[in-house]
Amino acid sequence: MTKTLLALFTVLALTACHERRGPEPTTSKFTEEIFTGTSNQTKEEAVTPQIVDNTEIMQDIPILEDDLPVLPTPVMAEERTSAPKAMQTSTQTFNGGKRNDGLDIKTIRSSQDTVRTRLVFDSYTSTGKATQSGNYTFVYNPAKKQIVATVNGYRKFSAMGSNKTRTFPANSIVKNIQMQQYLDDSGFKFSINLHKASSVNVFELKSPARIVVDITPN
Repeated sequence: MTKTLLALFTVLALTACHERRGPEPTTSKFTEEIFTGTSNQTKEEAVTPQIVDNTEIMQDIPILEDDLPVLPTPVMAEERTSAPKAMQTSTQTFNGGKRNDGLDIKTIRSSQDTVRTRLVFDSYTSTGKATQSGNYTFVYNPAKKQIVATVNGYRKFSAMGSNKTRTFPANSIVKNIQMQQYLDDSGFKFSINLHKASSVNVFELKSPARIVVDITPN
């Protein structure tokens, strides 16, 4: 009996020793990070250069300067053909100036560029340039290609002299200016005859007084 118990005790002791000497569990990654100082930052660091690279690519995209010229919006062909036909056929009237007397249209100046022709009628008094034009009415008839003007408060029209007609160069939209009969002794009537129908605008400027006629061919 004693020998049996001793043998059983020996077996149990050997079994316990074998269990204690078994393989130790593998160290977890979390434990390695704590004791070795390594972490998953390695993966993050591998991604970080890509983010930096993308940022650099974006910075390489050229930025348009604010002072670059802006191209005008193109006008479609149908818009040009449908340009205000009413303007080309209907009569237009322009009025302005102030009631006056003793004025003189002493000079007529003209200028021309690639788009527009401008006529300027300068008003004078007996002592020099007037500050404001007399009453005027300009009526434009596109069908006749003619602007008929009357100016009141004027005793002289020195710009025309004794001539009844003033002609313009062949390349001008204006054919001529012709004086017409006007019964009032304090005003004049004249016509501005054009080579082709145009857009017309008439306005006045003050100090010195000027009546301005802008003519743009259609």
